[in-house]
Amino acid sequence: GIKAALLAAIGNARRFIYCEDQYLLDLDTARALIAAVPRLSHVTILIPGNPITDVPFGKEYRRDFVGLIDAALSGADRAKLGVFQLTTSQSTPTFGDHTYVHSKSWVFDDELAVIGTANCNRRSYSFDSEVDAFIFEDNRVEGDARQTFAQRYRMALWQHHLAVPGSSLVDGVASARLWRAAARPPGARVIEFDHRLPTGVTSLAGLRQAVMDRGAARLRDIVDPMV
Repeated sequence: GIKAALLAAIGNARRFIYCEDQYLLDLDTARALIAAVPRLSHVTILIPGNPITDVPFGKEYRRDFVGLIDAALSGADRAKLGVFQLTTSQSTPTFGDHTYVHSKSWVFDDELAVIGTANCNRRSYSFDSEVDAFIFEDNRVEGDARQTFAQRYRMALWQHHLAVPGSSLVDGVASARLWRAAARPPGARVIEFDHRLPTGVTSLAGLRQAVMDRGAARLRDIVDPMV
């Protein structure tokens, strides 16, 4: 099903990948992205912030997802990965109305759009009943200048999140810079997501996190089951 098709899409992407997801937990997907990033211009992902995510141990499992990719990539390739969250402030992650990301969408190279109910976690991919639409146009010829559905879909999403005219988002590679702080428009509603959590047991925060990490490891198969 869905997971196999998504992994194939990641494996065949040649320019960029854009994703919006509620959870971002499945480590097989993270490994597929590790293999894809070196040949891509960027991988851009939008998720809700940790404080408003409802999945138990979500911050630990997300740290594992993003951290796995970070650790495997070189510095230049690591810079291609951008994980963002919706916010009402550009100075610090601030959550309010319309800052929760519930969509489960992917766009590959402005050629394939995936829209459906499957979150990027093991439960959705192997346990729950889900449905995704994989939308592409198979009647295009080389050099066709018409915008695809996938391109129009991405442009509409980015226009909403970045508060810029759609005309500035036509190129899915060049316009990705608008997600980054240095070029981000003042009205944008996104900010970088920091996956890092406290480490070590020499501080109270680190000790608490060590307890959470142990619980996350023990309960992964219950919180995020796989058939």
